[in-house]
Amino acid sequence: MTRQAFALVDWRRVALVGAIPRFFNVDLLTCLLPQEDQPMDMLATFEWLQTMPFVRQHTQGWRYHDVVRLLLLHYQRQMRPQAYQHLHTLLANFSDERRRALSCSQEEQWAHELWRTETLIWLYHALAADPHRYWSEALDILVIAIRKRRAFALEIIETLDQEDLLDELTHSQKQMVQLIKQQLEAIEYGKLKDGLEMFEALCRLWKGSQ
Repeated sequence: MTRQAFALVDWRRVALVGAIPRFFNVDLLTCLLPQEDQPMDMLATFEWLQTMPFVRQHTQGWRYHDVVRLLLLHYQRQMRPQAYQHLHTLLANFSDERRRALSCSQEEQWAHELWRTETLIWLYHALAADPHRYWSEALDILVIAIRKRRAFALEIIETLDQEDLLDELTHSQKQMVQLIKQQLEAIEYGKLKDGLEMFEALCRLWKGSQ
């Protein structure tokens, strides 16, 4: 393989890896691109990604155009499912470490914006990596959020309802996401009695898992 061909393959890998997080920055790219195989200038890599026509700056970092990102995610999931899951696991662990480093108490964390942000990132990548393993934990956080901070519960549901994450969930998990989303929206519009269906469904789910 020529040096030029190797460089093309390397940049192609960078473009694929950059699609894994919903938003990326230098820290996340460093987490996803191990340095032991081939040392990379991460700042130069980050700057190169910024020049791509499908990349835009956002308040949380830089992100791919939704259509481009979805195509790249589907490609990686089909071609290299284990590597795809591994990358999501790396990001899940990265965010989990960051939120735990905040050392918030169980009461303080719900009011802590950075804890909530990192928790949403952790939920997304943990479920993308292994929805069977983390589904119960995701529901636990969601149920507490409904009681402690309903706006955060809505953010969790919006995260779970993304097309690329729904691809990872079972049919029953997708139904649960849609049910909770509908009922939370009903509660937000003042139809409190419509929330009963959601809580009854959650209770049945808990009983079935015991």
